Amino acid sequence: MQKNLKILQKIIFILFLFSLILFMIFYPRETYQAAEKAISSWWTVVLPSLLPFFIASELLLRMGGAHLLGYFLNPIMRPLFHLPGSAGVALVLGYTAGFPTGATITTGLYREGLCTKEESERLLAFTNNASPLFIIITVCTTILNRPQLGIFLAIVHYSLNLLLGIFLGICSRKKQALPLANQGTLQGSAPSSFLAVLPQSALPFGTICKEAVSKSLANLAVIGGFMAAFSVLITMLHISGAEGIFSLFFFPFCKLFGIDTTLLPGLISGFWEITLGVQTTAAIGAPLADTTALIAAILAWSGISIQMQIAAITAPAGLSLKTYFGSRLLQSILSLWIVLHFFPALPTSTMLTTTPLVLSASEIILLYWQLLAFSFLLLLALAIAGSAIRLLQKFLYSH
Repeated sequence: MQKNLKILQKIIFILFLFSLILFMIFYPRETYQAAEKAISSWWTVVLPSLLPFFIASELLLRMGGAHLLGYFLNPIMRPLFHLPGSAGVALVLGYTAGFPTGATITTGLYREGLCTKEESERLLAFTNNASPLFIIITVCTTILNRPQLGIFLAIVHYSLNLLLGIFLGICSRKKQALPLANQGTLQGSAPSSFLAVLPQSALPFGTICKEAVSKSLANLAVIGGFMAAFSVLITMLHISGAEGIFSLFFFPFCKLFGIDTTLLPGLISGFWEITLGVQTTAAIGAPLADTTALIAAILAWSGISIQMQIAAITAPAGLSLKTYFGSRLLQSILSLWIVLHFFPALPTSTMLTTTPLVLSASEIILLYWQLLAFSFLLLLALAIAGSAIRLLQKFLYSH
């Protein structure tokens, strides 16, 4: 039965691909424009923003930087998330740099043996977020023209993800007893020197740099490919009128939560791609509360395009994405519900700005790197806090 189901799924997917190819043949201009738009965005913004950061994070993992930070962050990460201290690198950078940074670092942590498979799959579930830059600048300032709304959406987005990480940690504790080695770490016992946690690499530095660059370029090529593919897919769905079929599935969802049904096109677009979903939702002109709630849900879901990028990055490591997909669905529903209930209390009349903000690619990249600088300062602050907790634990247990 299961084998027949897999065969049926494969046949359906093949038929879908045939249909997509036919549409691309009959609509070559639209196909080119959709792909060109996605590749232009990847070339001018994504590549220069993420390539240096991906290389630096790969070097950090391969040279033992995550081992060192893990030593200091363990007293914070273990009690809160039931994760090793090294997971704090994915947590901080995933929250500031945005997706798919969390997936890239988590895969590296698993490859380096710093997280178990179960820990890595939990870490994936709550460290792949929209960046603050995307929420505050792109969504709220540029698209919605309401910059003050960015803080509210950011609080909803990040607080829910943090609570989700804590909840998953509690569930993990109940499923299995904490290993003895980790219990000792919680009580303050650790290697005699923090330098003892650094791995001994047998590879020359030049080889490490080459592998870091190759891995980073490969990941970015995958991201660019998915951006182009989904841009074409969404265009073909719009041209063919297939969006109407998806309306049948999403209409009950709108009715269940009391969302204005005129927002269905935004919901369908956001299901596939996050930026297009936000743009479509904002352009409809529905009530602001419903528009904001749906955008919050789209940000939490992050779109099939982003999810497939994360799946492609984690696939070589063999990490399951069941927890990740379940978390995206749960956070989407909770985000929608929270915004609908708390939005009426916001002073929306003072949020509107008269001059929409338009940033060049170079200005966006500069803001992105300023955000990354802040994230490394935050990592340093957490490491100092972890050191203070470790010293306090040693003092208390020695007396």
